Amino acid sequence: TKEAVLHAAIAPLLPKRNNEIIILILLCSIVGAAIIVTGFYGVIWAQSDKEEVGKTTTTPLLDGHDVDA
Repeated sequence: TKEAVLHAAIAPLLPKRNNEIIILILLCSIVGAAIIVTGFYGVIWAQSDKEEVGKTTTTPLLDGHDVDA
């Protein structure tokens, strides 16, 4: 049957024990979470850099001092 052929093709790729499946899922979850957190941090960092570039100082350096004195 088709299921038997599919199972025979996929069986070598699957972990043989239940513990291996749990470890595989745990490791993939940790790696995925690290990728998501790194991407989120990168986006926040890029936005904060863009906001700092947009800030310009319009106040003169000698504001409040009499230059003629």
